[in-house]
Amino acid sequence: MKAIVCQELSQKLVFTDFAKPLFNENQILIKSHFCGITFPDWLMVQGKYQFQPPLPFVVGGEVAGIVEEVGKNVKNIKKGDRVFANVRFGAFAEYVVSENFRTFPIQNVPFEQAAGIPTNYGTAFYALTERANLQANESLAILGASGGVGMAAIQIGKILGAKIIAIASKDEKLAVCKENGADFCLNLTNHDLKTELKKITDGKGVDVVLDLVGGNYSELLVRSMARNGRFLVTGFVSGEIPKIALNLILLKSCQLLGVFWTDFVLNNPQKSQEHFQKLISYLQNKQIKPPIYQIFGMEQINEAFQVFSERKVVGKILLDTRLS
Repeated sequence: MKAIVCQELSQKLVFTDFAKPLFNENQILIKSHFCGITFPDWLMVQGKYQFQPPLPFVVGGEVAGIVEEVGKNVKNIKKGDRVFANVRFGAFAEYVVSENFRTFPIQNVPFEQAAGIPTNYGTAFYALTERANLQANESLAILGASGGVGMAAIQIGKILGAKIIAIASKDEKLAVCKENGADFCLNLTNHDLKTELKKITDGKGVDVVLDLVGGNYSELLVRSMARNGRFLVTGFVSGEIPKIALNLILLKSCQLLGVFWTDFVLNNPQKSQEHFQKLISYLQNKQIKPPIYQIFGMEQINEAFQVFSERKVVGKILLDTRLS
């Protein structure tokens, strides 16, 4: 089969022939149609992710397609079903093996939309519901709102009834955030964030902060929180891990909460499945829809990763893996 392979740790990937994966009695073989590109994919090929598969490996963690075969112990999914799946790696290929608990049937949903769901919406839903317990009428500030997880958080936050404050670096990115449901949009380059957040929240401060960026703005956002607020540590796209003075946590009576979604899926498969069932219902009811920035062919993988690394993406980029 054709696949996108990381042969050495760098951002340079190879579109080549690779052995078709084998599957066991508890697994599912999927004929891939579309795959989503995620930040963990980009980190993994550089050797910077928490989990590192042995070289060479097929890249990719998200896939949507049609079930080719199922193991004998798989009862809830059958050959011919339309599904999406989140895998640790191995998705950017014609055929993908997924665990039963990571694979979900879909109905009447385009594969392009389904491929954009697993990582971004799984992370956002876990962060906002399981970790922050976001409530209706609370304020939610999202740093890095124009990326895949940020857009997912805007849409899920709106479903939960929150007041959404999108924070990003460019007006054109914020325009898409507005289209996807943000109530307020703040440009990092021309707004005094602390002043604006105080104004938007009538002096109370922000109830929940979803920090997808890290770096210099994290402490400022902690200083802008409401008492008993929740600060979600989700990622460090800026490349800089911030150091926050703990006296701020004491003075604000707020919480710092880690969001390690991959670990949650591995250790709480039943709860993860419940989350995905909820997301599928949102998707089928058109309450969520991944905004697609661009679709690349498999032979364009390095171009796709270049666009991703330059942080040009607003929403989601996909790979079209339909080669035959």
